[in-house]
Amino acid sequence: MTKITEQDQQEITDAVITDDFDNSAVTVMIKATSRVSAKLGDNYYTFEFTEERFIPEEDSTDIEFEREHLWDTVHEQVDLQLQEIRDIYNN
Repeated sequence: MTKITEQDQQEITDAVITDDFDNSAVTVMIKATSRVSAKLGDNYYTFEFTEERFIPEEDSTDIEFEREHLWDTVHEQVDLQLQEIRDIYNN
């Protein structure tokens, strides 16, 4: 078995992480999942919501904006599910 020295490992790391890396990957889909568990009375409830969105092939798509909006959406859906069970439980 060949042992990699710290210097070898650093050279590998330096070769992989460079400022001139040309990222040719294109994001075509984003997916987010939100989940929460809550105890109401003697019972535990878990709520989960997942959504995925396909990104149009337009250069003008703001991926960061799309990600933020997706996270807002999935968190809101889980919050609504939790509120609904709380309303049922309290009536």
